[in-house]
Amino acid sequence: MRPLCAALICVLATPAAARIPIVEGKTVQLSFAGYLRSFTAWAQPDVEGLELDLSLQTTIARAELRFSAADVVTIDVHSRLAWSLTSPPIPGGVGLGAGVSVTPPRTLDTSSVLVGSVVDGHRLEHDLDRFVVRLFLGEVDVSIGRQAVTWGTSQILKPADLWTTFSPFDLDTSQKRGVDAVRAVAALTDTIELDAIIADRGRLDETAEDLSGGVRATFYLPAADVWVGAAKAWEQVALMAGVSAEVGPVKLRSEVLASYGDDGVDHPRATVGVDWFHGADFLIGAELHYSGLNGRPQALSRGEIYLQEEWYTAVYATYKPHELVTLTLSPLLSIAEDTSAVISWSAGYQVGDDVDLGVGAFHGVGAQASEFGQLGHMVYIQLSAFL
Repeated sequence: MRPLCAALICVLATPAAARIPIVEGKTVQLSFAGYLRSFTAWAQPDVEGLELDLSLQTTIARAELRFSAADVVTIDVHSRLAWSLTSPPIPGGVGLGAGVSVTPPRTLDTSSVLVGSVVDGHRLEHDLDRFVVRLFLGEVDVSIGRQAVTWGTSQILKPADLWTTFSPFDLDTSQKRGVDAVRAVAALTDTIELDAIIADRGRLDETAEDLSGGVRATFYLPAADVWVGAAKAWEQVALMAGVSAEVGPVKLRSEVLASYGDDGVDHPRATVGVDWFHGADFLIGAELHYSGLNGRPQALSRGEIYLQEEWYTAVYATYKPHELVTLTLSPLLSIAEDTSAVISWSAGYQVGDDVDLGVGAFHGVGAQASEFGQLGHMVYIQLSAFL
């Protein structure tokens, strides 16, 4: 329920799923967790030739099984069921709401539409969104299978998040969608960590050359955390680096990715950001992002239809006036010839230890032809229950 700044830090965190033990032995455990999130929204898109008052309903249920043995291996299996309804039906919806993040491409497609389609305005879809085996081998952790992968430290505008990512307009940010990959993370020393990944891009049945992969080294220095990496990302080879440092209640961050493809060296993608923590209940932050002149085709090759311009800036703030109440405000500005912005806000109330109730909205500002101006307005109510 926290658009744009859902992945920040504990100030924004939803209640953690408390795992229910099924088998609890000395060396073997089997547990169950999950959540149910329901969003009801009303939208007025500001698109030329389209005058609609839309009602949208999305319900997402996720069941999570975990098997662990001897502190050496865990197996996570997540089953995801999503139901959506748009009235009146319009192909593609309005690009806002739950489930608008792009699902990573997979050679083994485990998703199935049980009822309906996007054109019909209603859709019930099931997906096996996690199936990952993790091996804890001393200083090395190995993950094999469908999993979420996050690189970099940017909160909203992420140049280095190559394999799984959230749309800034997705309401359901409890779990990233999984990508099929093999990943190894090794602690080389107390201050150096190595992270390597090989990921499927959905065409392994055609050629193994279509694999994506990368390696990253992180150095935990006294003054700052520094990381450098390289990756084969889609049709390009990418070099990337980042640094973050804490100065009292302020955290400074920056990261950059430059890539080389068939058309030569692309303009880099880069983000600089700052977070200011005022006690445990208030956070304000900002990011400035440059997507590069070739950002548009790079994003489209991954299926993304958001953040297609060159320059963006985002501000996010969260405040807890009471231990049960969370308020957020997040403007996102596209700095282009037709400058536009989308302003999101939300208010959440923790009804119980594992139940959240909230209300929020998106407001697009700008000319109809601009990126965010056509979004119009959307108001939603959400209910989340965690096991």
